[in-house]
Amino acid sequence: MTLLAGSAQLTASPAGAAPAPAPGTDLWSPVSARLPDPGDLRPRVQPSDYRAYSLDQAGLDALLATAPDEDARGAATGAASILVPAPNGELVEFAVVESPIMEDGLAAANPDITTYAGRGVEDPTASI
Repeated sequence: MTLLAGSAQLTASPAGAAPAPAPGTDLWSPVSARLPDPGDLRPRVQPSDYRAYSLDQAGLDALLATAPDEDARGAATGAASILVPAPNGELVEFAVVESPIMEDGLAAANPDITTYAGRGVEDPTASI
């Protein structure tokens, strides 16, 4: 999966220590992407400035596997921390929990479908 987005997030670390990467930072790898020529697919949006990222799907799956159920005790403090590229080009951190929405029978018939909900860490009004 390739996503158009922006820059990486910086984090502070103790003096002398190697800087710790922001949670989920390694999920995204910058890629050189070329927008299709106007005659190719006729894209609706022609950004003049953008960055493209490739998602490590296995890494995202592993991170989401650590997300507690939203009804679990301590889910708010134990939520999985995931960075997601935002429209403004920044990687935004979200605290993510598993949020089942399917009826039990439907969920049992589709065990490969899981739903999640996330709240912005720095901006609690942001949701994903």
